[in-house]
Amino acid sequence: MSYDILIKKDKYKQFFLKGNPFVKTSAEAMTEEEILETLVFTAEDESIATNIDIVLSGGGATLSLVGDYGTGKSVRAIAIADTFKKHEGIVFLCKVPSGDPMRYAKALFESVCPEALSLELSVEDKDFIFEIRDYYKNLAIKNLELNSHKAGKDLASVFSILSNNDYSTCFIIDEFEELASTANEKEIREAYTLTREYLSRVHGLRKHLTVICSSPKSWQRVKEVHPAVISRIMAEIEFEDLDDHAAIELVKKRLKIYRENNPPDSLFPFTKEVIEKANEVAYRNPRYLLVILRSTLEAALKRVDSQRIELQDLDTGIRLARGKLSTSILKRMKEELTTRELDIFLKICEKYGGGPVFASQLAETLDIDQGNISRYLNKLAKIGYLIQSREGQKVLFEAKELYKVVFAKKKLILE
Repeated sequence: MSYDILIKKDKYKQFFLKGNPFVKTSAEAMTEEEILETLVFTAEDESIATNIDIVLSGGGATLSLVGDYGTGKSVRAIAIADTFKKHEGIVFLCKVPSGDPMRYAKALFESVCPEALSLELSVEDKDFIFEIRDYYKNLAIKNLELNSHKAGKDLASVFSILSNNDYSTCFIIDEFEELASTANEKEIREAYTLTREYLSRVHGLRKHLTVICSSPKSWQRVKEVHPAVISRIMAEIEFEDLDDHAAIELVKKRLKIYRENNPPDSLFPFTKEVIEKANEVAYRNPRYLLVILRSTLEAALKRVDSQRIELQDLDTGIRLARGKLSTSILKRMKEELTTRELDIFLKICEKYGGGPVFASQLAETLDIDQGNISRYLNKLAKIGYLIQSREGQKVLFEAKELYKVVFAKKKLILE
């Protein structure tokens, strides 16, 4: 028995493709070349480019890239890194670990010091970098207490040394939201203090760019807990929803990489109508859009005599993509919602088919006071998970379409 009958490796040829262009949905799964080939530039990218130009021209800048899961922060970070490398710049990347500020400090120095030590520097400078690397590497082992102010100062000192030696440097701090994964307010504040101290000391440093990537909720928490961190950021860049024009350009670029021969048009086998509807259902999130299109293309290939992708294929594709979508969406929800809020939302989807439902119905089902349930529902509506409508004097709450498809398992797209 062989799987060849199911694989049909040449099946994509009918759509002038050599494979599924939407298989790779995250920056981590793509090569740098693929990321740069498929990046669709927006107004946010113009702002990023302006700040890169400031640094490459001899100045200094600090940026924050803020956006929901899947909106392109990591893609932009890779594009920034590629630009610096092309201009002989040195790029340092730190993926923030969850947990206490001591682990955060260790991660920062481990992402910077080894590379710095490989550069041409004086013996005195290398001795300093080696000593602080060793100190923060063994902080926990030696059971020493972290001094957040000193750690921020020491980290900035490394980049000051590189600046004085005429190196152009870029330090990318990715997944900054992980700092808020602990419930310990004191530890969160210490981590933010370290960051603020570092940003204060590299502010305006010659030929140095700092980029912090964060989710909106985490960045808002920084503003509330330690606003001094924000005041050290020269440009806050928040990624907006993917508009239909950008969605179509993204699809065209993805298709181009996988093209074989000459198709009837650059969007073939898709149509603008299908892409715009898919983008609407995906709530204009690039990653959700790619996940949906991946399954939609496969659905069209299984349909007998399919000539182009149609809305019925999109409908099937969304249902096939439920598993992947639910994993991605739940990850974001767990960052944004409390356990009780998430339970209430999922109950609306699973028990009531996504709604509409009255607060009194939920209060009875969940055995929660109606005043409390109303507060939870109003918050879920405010942050975009539910839609409110009225029936006489009463308010109805209903999950948005994508969440109905994913969690209520309803087929709604063609409707």
